[in-house]
Amino acid sequence: MSDNGGRTLGRAAGLVLLVGILAASCAQSPAEETRPEIRVGFGGALDFGDLAGEIAHQQLEKQGYRVRVVTFASTEIAVDALSRGEVDFATGSTRSFWAAAARGAPVRAVVEHAANVFRLVIAGMRQDCAALDGQRLALHAEGAVGTVLARVYLADRCPDAHPEVLLVPVSANRLAALLSGSVAAAVLKLSDVSQVERLAPGRFTMVTDFGNAWDDLKTTLVHTNTNFAESHPDQVRDYVRARVLANRQAATDHDEVLRQAKRVLGEGSDWTPEAREYAALPAWHPDGGMTRAELDRTLRFMIDRSGIDQTLTVDRVADLSVLEDVLREVRAVTPAAAATD
Repeated sequence: MSDNGGRTLGRAAGLVLLVGILAASCAQSPAEETRPEIRVGFGGALDFGDLAGEIAHQQLEKQGYRVRVVTFASTEIAVDALSRGEVDFATGSTRSFWAAAARGAPVRAVVEHAANVFRLVIAGMRQDCAALDGQRLALHAEGAVGTVLARVYLADRCPDAHPEVLLVPVSANRLAALLSGSVAAAVLKLSDVSQVERLAPGRFTMVTDFGNAWDDLKTTLVHTNTNFAESHPDQVRDYVRARVLANRQAATDHDEVLRQAKRVLGEGSDWTPEAREYAALPAWHPDGGMTRAELDRTLRFMIDRSGIDQTLTVDRVADLSVLEDVLREVRAVTPAAAATD
């Protein structure tokens, strides 16, 4: 799953999708073509954590923008697309974007996408990670934050456990592998943990909640291309503002979150439990979820525990100025946001 052929195939599929979307945009009416366009890339299929972003995109459409959402096969492909200017914003594993920034890619974080929603789930009722020794463990990709957290957790808590790691992109795919018995454990996102509990009650145990273990780490941020930001500062500000306001709406307007869940994820499931869990976390920070202190702690962790370039600084991986401007405009609602800067 991690060989060069797989990466090439995944990138080709992502680029074919992008070309198709861009070609479709050429068929827009003259009125549509005059609207400014914002292209947003996701490093995987849309899931529950993306719903606040979808609320923001619909609000931007009402304000006169055309928002083009592109989903790629992996975060690494999304990073490459953002670096090349094929999209204007992209979300995915923080570490993947920062590793690219260390190599000179023109990418900077501008707002948090979602909080740490990664969980380690194992088959059976064992409550400790020692049970993973010799068992198949499904992880997303080597550069993914969830993978980093799993490896750090095992090294710290169960150094004698040596699972057989399988790289399975997208949390929903790891959920399917877990339910089918193809793997004995997996790192899943919170919404997929809810699916496990609903579809197979009593068959699996959540060994640890990485969100509780590392509640101050920034795992998934929205990054922009710095060349785009320099040329279109108003669009970047509008996008960040929309994300902050959408986060606030998602925290209280559960009906809208459920409407987006049915629109994006399908009518076949009752998404009410997920809506409650993501609101309680909260998954979407009302002030954008990104301060200098939080970014510095995350960067120190990635340098110390994941081998990322130790010369990186917060200013090389993020631009806080846009979010700070937006919060002065819409007013920060949590005192902690100011206290931790």
